[in-house]
Amino acid sequence: MLKKIFVLMIILFLLIKCASEREMYKVYKKDKKKVDTGQTKKKIFDKEEYKKMFESREYFFIGLRFYKNDQNYDKAYIYFKKAVQLGDIDAINYLGICYQKGLGVKKDLFTAFILFKKASQSGSTEGNTNLGYCYEKGLGTERNLIKAIKHYKKSVLYEDPKAIIYLSECYKKGVGVKKDPVKSFELLKNCKKLGDLDVISRLATCYKDGIGVKKDLKEAIKLYALTSDLLNPYGTTQLGLCYQYGIGVKKDLNQAITLFKKSIKLGDIDAINKLAFLYENGIGVEEDTNEAIHLYKKAAQLDDKSALYRLGTIYWNGENVKKDKKKSITYFKKAADLNEPNSMYIIALCYDSGIEVSKNKKKAIYYFKKAIEYGDKVILENIKELAKNNNKRASAALKELKKD
Repeated sequence: MLKKIFVLMIILFLLIKCASEREMYKVYKKDKKKVDTGQTKKKIFDKEEYKKMFESREYFFIGLRFYKNDQNYDKAYIYFKKAVQLGDIDAINYLGICYQKGLGVKKDLFTAFILFKKASQSGSTEGNTNLGYCYEKGLGTERNLIKAIKHYKKSVLYEDPKAIIYLSECYKKGVGVKKDPVKSFELLKNCKKLGDLDVISRLATCYKDGIGVKKDLKEAIKLYALTSDLLNPYGTTQLGLCYQYGIGVKKDLNQAITLFKKSIKLGDIDAINKLAFLYENGIGVEEDTNEAIHLYKKAAQLDDKSALYRLGTIYWNGENVKKDKKKSITYFKKAADLNEPNSMYIIALCYDSGIEVSKNKKKAIYYFKKAIEYGDKVILENIKELAKNNNKRASAALKELKKD
């Protein structure tokens, strides 16, 4: 009964949100008509300035429709760009997303960063959150965790769900802040009232893994099921994993596969990798390396660094495929450029030893440094061991990081 009430509350919230957006558009059209006919009584701006403002909003709304409803990113990009030229703040943020993801335009992380910065400075909360993410991940700019946390905290004050999730993850892992699982959990719990399904599904993960709260599998499954019923990709994938491993529910591989496929349709890249893993290892399905590789490639085309790393490993080792180190290096390089630490370490070794690439000391040092920066203790210890064995590039990377 309580679950039904909660579901109804979230549906009501989403309907109100949609209705509010439609009402905003109606008001905008009504006000635009007044401007066009000279009926507006406001004197802060002249008629031409109002027309420019309304025209920019019209372009933005058209672009948003192409982006969200039609998934026609070429047209979305065109209209966002028109709106940006007329000064629309929301359009600046969305144009940044297009450049960051390569939607309707060639991928350009630096241009995306500049646009997010401009959106943030213009007062866009979403733009501010995206700017923080660029600083956290080093996308289009040097990694700067202090600035990332600063921008996240600012957006959290305005209850931006993405910022809440990003900041919660930082406290969970100790990225840019002192590790604090309780604070990670409390951030999500306090914002549950917003009704955002991504926030609720992350809260479920806290209950599942006991992050900042006593482990409660029953509550975790309830929240995952709730978000999955409301078509949330992350919650659906996580529920699939629970069925795959029998966490809080009876193990059911058929149900896990069904949920992964559902999540893939909802656009979750991680679900593609999970399904690929099942085909690769013959878990719940007949072992099918070709299907696994097909799925990994599908995720890789969407710039998923985990899929790129896995493909690199498959072709390097010749796992049920013909060994192809050149192809492997291509995948590792792409993953490394997306800050996948294991790939960075491998690429550093390749440049250091001239494996399938020309020897390049500067690039070897660069990737060793990046691997340490984004990697775990295992990678750090491996590089320290190389330095002990008189590897000059590994030693140089460690010394440079100490200076920084």
